Amino acid sequence: MKLYHNPKSRSTRPNWLIEELGLDVERVMIAFDKGEHRAPDYLAINPLGQLPALEDDGAILTESGAICLYLTDAYGPQLKPEKRADLAAYHRWIAYVAGTLEPRAMGIYAAGDDADRRAAAKEKLDHAVQIVADAFGEGPWLLGAQFTTADVVLGSTLLWMQMMQMIEPPPVLGAWMGRLAQRPAFQRAFGQPGS
Repeated sequence: MKLYHNPKSRSTRPNWLIEELGLDVERVMIAFDKGEHRAPDYLAINPLGQLPALEDDGAILTESGAICLYLTDAYGPQLKPEKRADLAAYHRWIAYVAGTLEPRAMGIYAAGDDADRRAAAKEKLDHAVQIVADAFGEGPWLLGAQFTTADVVLGSTLLWMQMMQMIEPPPVLGAWMGRLAQRPAFQRAFGQPGS
């Protein structure tokens, strides 16, 4: 199995999940500054030239959420809830990242120097983050007592947004994000918290 990776990309999600699952994976570093994501060999794997990509037993997957779902289904059923209500929430939060959070975050960048547009985009992002906070239950993890792949996908996104100073997480999410950053697999994938 190979993960095409760069720590400045969404490949951090499957990279963290791989650590949680203890999988033996070859990580192929793709250097953006050298244009390796646009090289013909890599474009044959992912024609968009984006990261991540995963090769496993002849299959090629792209899109970080899809890779995380695949890895969980194939190698980590313990990170997928069994109860139907939890399974519904699990899929909701993984889809929420690409369908809601990321577009709203990109709206901040798209606003450029327009202060009014930036403020409006930030308000939309803050609202989307508050929805997660309002849905957060007893914890300690997103879906309760069980740590799941949804914690990895949603948590890594909110941690990135916090690092980029796009959000100030509500206290319940800040505490959860702190617990995520203390996980040994997180620290192996990212280094020490804050690095």
